Amino acid sequence: MVSLTEGATREIRRLVEHADGQVSGLRIVVRAGTCSGADYLLSLESGPPGADGVFALDNLKILVDHDLQSLHPETRIDYVECRRGAGFLFDNPSAPDTCTGVCEREGAVPA
Repeated sequence: MVSLTEGATREIRRLVEHADGQVSGLRIVVRAGTCSGADYLLSLESGPPGADGVFALDNLKILVDHDLQSLHPETRIDYVECRRGAGFLFDNPSAPDTCTGVCEREGAVPA
């Protein structure tokens, strides 16, 4: 199952609290893409689209698309800060180790 670190949970809560309009949860989608084999997309949603799974992590409603549930079930999501900025980091143990993000190369600091 997808998991969130304390830093990711804290940042998602902050985003939900400061969102315009009603937000029911965070949607996580995975698509084929980069050299690591996947692009992860996040969005704040007012309700689950039909095919999404819905579960709670640390009292946050997480909407997960079918591909992430079936193809990347052990993905760990963190929020990190580095000199070039901050962002979510997806650790998928089944992804090939062929490239890293900017923060990873700099030595990211978990938020």
